[in-house]
Amino acid sequence: MPLNQVYRKNPPFVLAITYSEFASGTGIILFNLSNSQEQTTDDYHLSENAIYSNDINTQALAASSTIIQELDLDFDVVINRPIRLKGIAKITLPLGGRTVSAAPNSWQCYAICRLKKNDVEIANAQTETISGGGGGINASESKRVTVHIDASTVVTQFAEGDILRLTVEIWGLSSGGSGANVGLGHDPKGRNDATPVNGGIIVDTMSTIAEAHIPFLIT
Repeated sequence: MPLNQVYRKNPPFVLAITYSEFASGTGIILFNLSNSQEQTTDDYHLSENAIYSNDINTQALAASSTIIQELDLDFDVVINRPIRLKGIAKITLPLGGRTVSAAPNSWQCYAICRLKKNDVEIANAQTETISGGGGGINASESKRVTVHIDASTVVTQFAEGDILRLTVEIWGLSSGGSGANVGLGHDPKGRNDATPVNGGIIVDTMSTIAEAHIPFLIT
């Protein structure tokens, strides 16, 4: 008498979370912001691992006396399992600037963070404005800023192959002198080098780690 063949089902998918928040019923995945370079093309990434970033920061020259967008960076990760995003995303960025001429020279900058599914925005938030300048040439000032993106009003379903994207826009201005470099740090290893040739927008005493704490439903 032949034996009945037993087919084993695949075990249910378990979302690998970094930590959970009981009150909201969400599991948080911590993504590190970083970049890589293929020849002359820069790509920006969200990664759960603390890899070395090709560049420790990205910056642009703010030369306008009115606030304008200086950078528009898309940090991406491809989703390979169906997941549901809902809750408060917490973004922490090291923002900074550096004068490129002697005083008088002042600058301001802030970041707008946009959480997206593929290229469709889910929600956004703006950081506080930081400022500096008024000193000598190559004077750097920076601050770690945190902003909460409220994505709790709807559930956003991600299917296999969708892209989770965090767009970071840097807006800046400067007055006097030749402008100022403004931007953000994004090295998961926290490396820093405040010398002008290597960026100089994040002071040596500050880490360049940038993080995105993204909430997903686990119930």
